[in-house]
Formats: sequence, structure tokens, C-alpha cells
Amino acid sequence: MRENGIMPIRSEVNDNGRSLIIHVNGDFSYDQYSQFKQACSSINENIEECIIDLENTNHLESAALGMLLLLKARAVKLGLPKLVITNHTPEVDSFLRIMNFDDLFFMQ
Repeated sequence: MRENGIMPIRSEVNDNGRSLIIHVNGDFSYDQYSQFKQACSSINENIEECIIDLENTNHLESAALGMLLLLKARAVKLGLPKLVITNHTPEVDSFLRIMNFDDLFFMQ
């Protein structure tokens, strides 16, 4: 499902195949579950860091927290050393810190 012509979840592999960047556009909600799961499936033994880019994210629903936890579980299982949440609004930062996600992810 596209929002204003932009895919809500888009992923890319950079840095010679070592970084997976997942871009979240619009609302980060349960509606994006299948796209987020597909983006997370790009994590493999060559990926050294996964960056969740929330620059164009308007709102986080509680389902987004669950999806981030599933990503964390997959990363731990595969030995991925670094998960980063970046480009988030001050409100999202506060919300994630209240939920102690800064203990699970690097927050930039």
C-alpha cells in the first residue's frame, strides 16, 4: 500500500552489503507488518548493522513496538551486533526511551 506514492516501508543494503537500512514512511502501524517483516528478512550473516530510519515517520503505534522487538529477536538470533533507530522526532525519542527501547537499540 502506497502513501502519497511512497512505499511505507523501504529497505536498502549499503556499505558493501554490511548495513541494512529500513526506511519507515508515514504511520508505523500494524498495516506495515508484512512489509516490515519482508524488510527484516534481508538480515543475514553479512549484515553488521541495521538502521531503522524514522525521518519520514509521522506516528508510532504500539504494533510498531512489537515489530521492533521482533527485529531485535531476529538480530540476536543471527548475531547482529548493532541496531540503530535514527532520524526520529523528539516525541518518538521520548516515547521509545520511556519504553526502555534505548536499552535495546542505539538511538541517534
